[in-house]
Amino acid sequence: MTSSPQSLQPFRKNEKVPEWLPIQFADNYEKTDLTYKFCLKIFGQLQAAKRENFPPETMRQWFIEFIKRGWNKAMVQKRYDALLGTKIFGVDKLDIADWVNAVSVYGEDEMNVLLDRRIENMINKGRMLKNQKIELTELEKKSIELALAKEIQLELNNQRYEAMENYKNELREIYYKSLNKKKQLILDMNLEKKVKLLDKLYELGIIKGEAKGFEYQTFLHHLELYADLIPNNLLGGYLK
Repeated sequence: MTSSPQSLQPFRKNEKVPEWLPIQFADNYEKTDLTYKFCLKIFGQLQAAKRENFPPETMRQWFIEFIKRGWNKAMVQKRYDALLGTKIFGVDKLDIADWVNAVSVYGEDEMNVLLDRRIENMINKGRMLKNQKIELTELEKKSIELALAKEIQLELNNQRYEAMENYKNELREIYYKSLNKKKQLILDMNLEKKVKLLDKLYELGIIKGEAKGFEYQTFLHHLELYADLIPNNLLGGYLK
């Protein structure tokens, strides 16, 4: 849906706000190009077509309703054109409902006016909230303090975990450097190669114990400590 011809900015009119226009609609009046002079011309054409004189009070009430609904010149002209082909020549008198229903209820142009007003209200509300000093309740303050405390605790826990990991890495580095080259080579082997090497050591009887049990797991995770028991030619086959 496209926006209506008029924008949210006020029009610069040569015609002042009619004194009889309710003050609550003065802002609407400034935002449309519609004037009472234009409407009097339209009303005069209708009177000629219908051969009827509209009381001044009736025309004023029509104009007030037009302004209230945010209509512009094009919207009034559109409804005038529609009225010419309907009950204009009948016996019934025209009323505001005829103007409103001359086109489909809430036609596209009226929907655009409503949309523009909604946007304007949102903008004005945003400006008001931007400049408004918001006072928090004691409960809201406590909730914020609790949330902040949890954030701080989480951050401290993360920092503590990071410090612990860094310390572990430092210890691993110290341990690694304390080993001879052969032990370092075994420590650097992946788990699959360590399992195959340990199984071979069990098979050859170099390491004795309960295979696949607790002792096996101990040997597996600390295999570098038994480097002196492993023949170099055997180890070399698992380092490729």
